[in-house]
Amino acid sequence: MSENRDNEDTSYMPINESAVHGILATGGRYSLLRAFSAGVDMHCMSKKIFLKHMRKVSEAIDDAALRSMLDAAEEGKAIAIRDGNVDSD
Repeated sequence: MSENRDNEDTSYMPINESAVHGILATGGRYSLLRAFSAGVDMHCMSKKIFLKHMRKVSEAIDDAALRSMLDAAEEGKAIAIRDGNVDSD
């Protein structure tokens, strides 16, 4: 399957992005991907490609974290208003 998909299927993550995401989720970096790839006798992407996908994955993680914080702030605001825990400030 091609990594260049034009549709908006959010359930699909290209294999290289998935590999980078998995490595980052374990606290690893490129060296861990190389070691893992060698261990399973699999070709490893270049460091340049890894960094390209790391930037993309990191942006998505940052966006999701920001959305989560904004949602939590809105929920906190709504609860404070509902419970009357607000003042003029």
